[in-house]
Amino acid sequence: MIWNRRKEHSTVITMLRDTLRSTLLGILLLTTPLASVGHAHPAMIKMMLKNHALWLGTHGMEGKRANFREMDLSGHNMIHVELAFGELRISNLSNIDLRWANLCNAILSGSNLSQADLGEANLSEANLTAAYLDGADMTGANLKGASLAMADLSGASLRGADLTNANLSGADLREVDLTDAILDRTNLQSTRRLTIPMLAKAKTLRGSNLDPRLMEKLKELAPHLFQPRQ
Repeated sequence: MIWNRRKEHSTVITMLRDTLRSTLLGILLLTTPLASVGHAHPAMIKMMLKNHALWLGTHGMEGKRANFREMDLSGHNMIHVELAFGELRISNLSNIDLRWANLCNAILSGSNLSQADLGEANLSEANLTAAYLDGADMTGANLKGASLAMADLSGASLRGADLTNANLSGADLREVDLTDAILDRTNLQSTRRLTIPMLAKAKTLRGSNLDPRLMEKLKELAPHLFQPRQ
C-alpha cells in the first residue's frame, strides 16, 4: 500500500514537472521577439562555414553543406570565403563583400547581388540564373561555364572577367563594362541592351553565340576579336 502511494506521488510530481516545463516554454515562445525571416546571425554564418569546410574537406563524409537559401547576408564581409557547391538561392546578398571567394558550382539563382563586390571571385559553373547583379563588381572574376541566363547585369563591371562557355542568354547587359573580358564560346543569344561599343572592348569573342547582325558588324570593325588568342 505504502509502495503504491509512493509510486502515485512520484507520477504526480513527474506530471507537474512536465506541465510546468511546457508552460514555461510556451511563455518563452510568446514573449520572445521573433527574428526577421531569413536573418543570418554572424555566429550562425561562422558555424555554417566551418561545417561546410569540413563537408568539402571530407567529400561529404563529415560536416554539412552550407544552406543560406532565402537568408539575408547583405553587407557582410565574406572575403576569401569557401562556399564551393553552397546553396544560396533566392538570398539577399546585396552589398556583400565576396572578393576572392570560392563560389564554384554554387547555386545563386534568383538571389539579390546588387552592388556586391565579387572581384577575383571564383564563380565557375555557378548557377546565377535570374540573379540580380546590377551594379555588381565582378572585375577579374572566373565565370567559366557559369549560368547568367536572364540575369540583371545592368551597370555591372566584368572587366577582365573570364566568361568562357558562360550562358548569358536573355541577360540585361545595359551599360555593362566588358573591357578585356574573355568571351570565348559564350552564349550571348537574346541578350538585352548589348551594343557594339561594349563588345568591341572585350578581349575575345572567339566562338561566341552572338546575334548575326552584331557578329557581322564586329567582324568588320574589330576582326581581332574572332582570331585565336596568342
